[in-house]
Amino acid sequence: MRLKNSRLHWGMVAIFFHWFIVILVGTQFYLIYHFDQLPRHAADKIPTILLHKSVGMTILAIVVLRLLWRLANTVPSLPADLSWWLKLMAKANHFLLYARLFIVPATGYLMTGFSGRSLHVFGVAVPMLVSANKSYSGLFSQIHSTCAFGFLGLICLHFTAVMYHQFIRKDSILSRMLPWGKQ
Repeated sequence: MRLKNSRLHWGMVAIFFHWFIVILVGTQFYLIYHFDQLPRHAADKIPTILLHKSVGMTILAIVVLRLLWRLANTVPSLPADLSWWLKLMAKANHFLLYARLFIVPATGYLMTGFSGRSLHVFGVAVPMLVSANKSYSGLFSQIHSTCAFGFLGLICLHFTAVMYHQFIRKDSILSRMLPWGKQ
């Protein structure tokens, strides 16, 4: 399998970025669900949120790398017989997914900074570029939560579209993003 994308298929680097981000985002939703289920003063509460923040900053870094890779490579074409409005919806959904992959961790960073707390990514201190401001912390907390729930909706739409291509259209959209798919 090739590393770079072609006009018909995603390369191994793009496939790796995609599935690694899927795993990280799934981890994030699990961690915040687990955090919310813990009693207020549970011993696991702080380690869980610290891990959530570390994974969030990892997502932000990987998304930047993924976008740079995407800009430097060919993007496989959508099926030629796909209607213009489905192509438009696919492009809009991908744009919104990328936007949320950037906005959600960025607002998490800002929320932490404006709260006056420090941020450590897997134990390594990250410089905070903002100082404490409770009003801004609350604002970015709200944006963070709202965008995360909206992100979940976009993920469901993306998954539904993939299933449509796999089981209704029976085209190669899914197989070209699988590491073992036809090339």
